[in-house]
Amino acid sequence: MAKEEVLTIDPNNSDAAQMRETAMAQIRLERAKQNPPATAEARGPATMMAATTQAENDRRLLKPRDINRIRQIEMNLDKGTDKIAAADANIPIRFEHEVNRRYARDLAKRPAGQFLALSSLQQAAEIVQNGPPEMRDDIKIMRDPQSMFEYKRAVQPFVIQNCATSQCHGGQYGGRLELITPGSSEPAMYTNFYILQSLTKKAPEVGKVFSKNQLAAIDRMQPTRSLLLDYAIPKNLSEYDHPDVPNYHPPLRGVEDPIYRTMLNWISNMLRPDPPVNYGIEFRPGAATTGPATTGPATGEATTEPATTRPATSRPAVGRGVNRARMRG
Repeated sequence: MAKEEVLTIDPNNSDAAQMRETAMAQIRLERAKQNPPATAEARGPATMMAATTQAENDRRLLKPRDINRIRQIEMNLDKGTDKIAAADANIPIRFEHEVNRRYARDLAKRPAGQFLALSSLQQAAEIVQNGPPEMRDDIKIMRDPQSMFEYKRAVQPFVIQNCATSQCHGGQYGGRLELITPGSSEPAMYTNFYILQSLTKKAPEVGKVFSKNQLAAIDRMQPTRSLLLDYAIPKNLSEYDHPDVPNYHPPLRGVEDPIYRTMLNWISNMLRPDPPVNYGIEFRPGAATTGPATTGPATGEATTEPATTRPATSRPAVGRGVNRARMRG
């Protein structure tokens, strides 16, 4: 070809080089038409299995909308700016589809100019409190609130290491409580949090006059009764024992263990204290989210093991809302 001859004589001839690249691109295009990429089925069982596994994992995870709702609620946007922790006051907020201007024009109970003069945090809080659900979804919280940052930093690593192994709640032996591993991605982390905070089970009836009907993995009102904490300490110190399973050993020494204290502080002082928490999402472990929930989060469905109790002992209660030693029996 003439261009090849030119390149042989002068390798730096730009016109010939460009013509050759154009011709080679045309050849590649024609070959691609004649030999289309193999489908997943044509590539073999291994590729099909990988694609299926990825699709299943996607269905098991909370979606970005769900994560945003959790962030809104955990930073107390629905309660107004006076309830927002100082650590959360400077979280960046993005208004999509000009939701703040739409609210100011159509729904704000003040002149639009006055509403838009408020800070982004004040505008977001008012829209979340008074606006319709579809407007809430256009308020994007761009960073983890303090409670979720601490969960990611200190709580989930403990849960993944001690509760989400393949022989426990990270595999087929965990009953109906199945946590997501690895939990490092944002969707996995928030999904594990949602599963834990939604988990309740019926309390055993052992003649306790003031026994609660439901036990919670994360008890926001009485943090020391959280099963997440109780199950992690030895039986002679716990009120409710971890169900008997082979080779289970409580990972913490007791209520003075630094990890116990860290998790207790997280429940007591960083999570909002008023259950039931309704994030306005619908999620069942192992299934995709499908839209707003008409009731609160799923409860009592994640596990079926019965809780058991120990003989009467006492341990000091610490944390918000508890100001005396708890007596059991």
